[in-house]
Amino acid sequence: MPQLIGLQQAIFRQGRGKLLIFICLVAVFFSLTLSLGFWQLDRAEQKEAYLACNQTDEIMPMTNWQNVKDGQLIQLEGHYLSQYQFLIDNKTYQGKFGYDVIVPFLTRLDTEDVVFWVNLGWIEASVDRSVLVKTSLLSSDVQLQARVYLPSKKGFRLSDDQYQTQGWPSRVQYFDADFFQQSFTSELTQAEKRLVISGFEVRLEAHQEGVQARRWLPSNVMPPEKHLAYAFQWFALAFSLIVLAVVFLVRHVKESMNNEI
Repeated sequence: MPQLIGLQQAIFRQGRGKLLIFICLVAVFFSLTLSLGFWQLDRAEQKEAYLACNQTDEIMPMTNWQNVKDGQLIQLEGHYLSQYQFLIDNKTYQGKFGYDVIVPFLTRLDTEDVVFWVNLGWIEASVDRSVLVKTSLLSSDVQLQARVYLPSKKGFRLSDDQYQTQGWPSRVQYFDADFFQQSFTSELTQAEKRLVISGFEVRLEAHQEGVQARRWLPSNVMPPEKHLAYAFQWFALAFSLIVLAVVFLVRHVKESMNNEI
């Protein structure tokens, strides 16, 4: 009889250990699916704001360029500093891998020489990662129209390290105005270092000098409705996990009670 009681206690302890593991796994996956659902809701809200602010065609006066808002249309007159090109890595377009090309653009505003970070668009990457293609640009003065891009939140990054390649063009991991300024101004003369550097990105409109594939167009980005659909799927999965966990726990309690009788 003592042996039978000891065996029952051992089985109960083993079952309780598995139950704790199961509860921990359910809690982890429930938290993960819930957070992914809220993330998709947040992305849907960002996309709605992005689409709304990119509808205006009114050109903002450059006298107020330091107080620009996301999506505002601006007009710049000057020239590209085409020897300095940044290639932002891990950008896809129509199923292909490539880069977003960022080039400093020098313009004269009142009494200041100001540099803006112009996103030309997307170019396809070479199969050979060591080959970095330089985009050909006019060296003469041109007039550009572009939209200000001020992301409300930091985008997804594989790492916060830049991993910049040597030389130009320079492959980087993400847009960072401060980092670009350090890389760019380190090769300028003392007089050129007095340039005013903008702290944001501007994206070219159609038919502008140097424009490439504009993968950020509303027709190319995922619509808010799709993010909402993904959010619903994640929340439905979280609900299913809870239902399955409750069913399992009820069955486990019934089996434990039957074993005790």
